[in-house]
Amino acid sequence: MNDISPFEIHIPRVGPAFAIGNLDLLNGPRATILNSRQRKYPCTDASWIQRTLELVAELVLSNKVIVSSIGMFTWELVTWKVGACGGKLIIVSADTKPEDVPILTNSIMHDFGLDMRHTLFLFPEDSAKIQGLPSNLPTLDCFVVALADMLYPVAIRPRGNLEAILDIFRAAPAKMDERFIVPYTKTSRKPTRSKTVVEMPKAEYLPWDFLTHWTRAATEPWPGETRADFYASFEQGVTGYPRNALHTLRRILQERRVRASKQLVRGEETMVSLTACPPWELAKLVKWRPSLLRWTFEPYGIALNRERLESSGTRPVIYGNDDDYRSLEKEDKPFFQSCGRGKNDWRIEKEWRHLGDLDFSHFAHDEAVVFTLTKDEAAVLQKDSPFPVVFWADIPQRFG
Repeated sequence: MNDISPFEIHIPRVGPAFAIGNLDLLNGPRATILNSRQRKYPCTDASWIQRTLELVAELVLSNKVIVSSIGMFTWELVTWKVGACGGKLIIVSADTKPEDVPILTNSIMHDFGLDMRHTLFLFPEDSAKIQGLPSNLPTLDCFVVALADMLYPVAIRPRGNLEAILDIFRAAPAKMDERFIVPYTKTSRKPTRSKTVVEMPKAEYLPWDFLTHWTRAATEPWPGETRADFYASFEQGVTGYPRNALHTLRRILQERRVRASKQLVRGEETMVSLTACPPWELAKLVKWRPSLLRWTFEPYGIALNRERLESSGTRPVIYGNDDDYRSLEKEDKPFFQSCGRGKNDWRIEKEWRHLGDLDFSHFAHDEAVVFTLTKDEAAVLQKDSPFPVVFWADIPQRFG
């Protein structure tokens, strides 16, 4: 049965749920691939990624219906790979309001490039309860496990929630295949490099007439990128993390534009953020954010001629407090930035913003400069850049 409208069904061992898609998938042999939460910037050669992708392809070939979810990298990698292989997929999403079901379904279908003929969405209702599993375990994990006929653990954190669920099913080995397990690597909350890499010697530098967009590793798809393209990058032969700061900067150069986003901007407008600080002042702006597991800035960016940017509407932000924001005209509100409080005084960033995507394809060779960390990276980026590319250690000589 295929339907694009939600309907209510009763799932054995789970209870009532809203469903959209191919109900016949509930009749097939169902499997799920389990991975504990992983680090935010996984490398393409990580053993759990390689094993997971290989396992999905194998299960699709054996005509298994794979039960997965969204919202976490480990689930979404499976969800994408099943769709990319043309496999049969059941997506479970918990804590979804009934009125949001059609919109969320359409969004997921588009973002992951899925085929509704091979997909079933299940949204368990609040009253749904999992029989045989402790109530203190994550609801979503329990739903997925309860729907599967066979569990395939890959990288499981010792003494974690999934380990607790698997311990219950080890008493029934016919429901679990442990041949594909790889060691779980603990996620580090420490920075991968020291802040000292961006520090510059004190010297007299040339006047700075540019505004710089510094980039960093992206944990989500790039602006304008689908989740299907994001996860596909883990199979495209890229070394390391496919969305690190270097790859992000390379995309900017290839497209000849910086894509705007709503991140850290009040309201609905999309903006591009830049700073008037020269690169030799970047060290004072760089902070490690342990809660986000990332740096505020990384030494990868493009500096564009300030006068050219101003002529296209780029403006310095308006620093202030909540009262100041409320008093602004509508057209000025996207350019507002809180002053911050305590140790976080955001005014030192000397931020400017550009409304919408920033197209620099018309900039002359001497109206922009690209910065990267190493000499080898500079050589790689120069192939995509119409502007000079300067590696970090060479900045004092080039601008001093």
